[in-house]
Amino acid sequence: MGVSKCPKCGKGLFQVESIMPIGYDREIMCIICHACSSIVGTVDGYANNDEQNEINLQFQVINKKLETVNNNIGQLMNGLKLLYNKLEK
Repeated sequence: MGVSKCPKCGKGLFQVESIMPIGYDREIMCIICHACSSIVGTVDGYANNDEQNEINLQFQVINKKLETVNNNIGQLMNGLKLLYNKLEK
């Protein structure tokens, strides 16, 4: 398998960065030459955005459930304090 090289500088080290072009409503994932910063290709970011949105939704659901559990624990603690105080008398 051949090694990819930048058409501008001939180096072979690349990185992926997201950019927001003027007039676009979403970022574009670009393959950029590490040496000269030329954009040498793009990657479809829709799949990544869809996955990220799904993960964010799952985190929101988990956070709501944890909030409910935390509230329930608080209520249990208050009830246990009342019970303890009554037993102490």
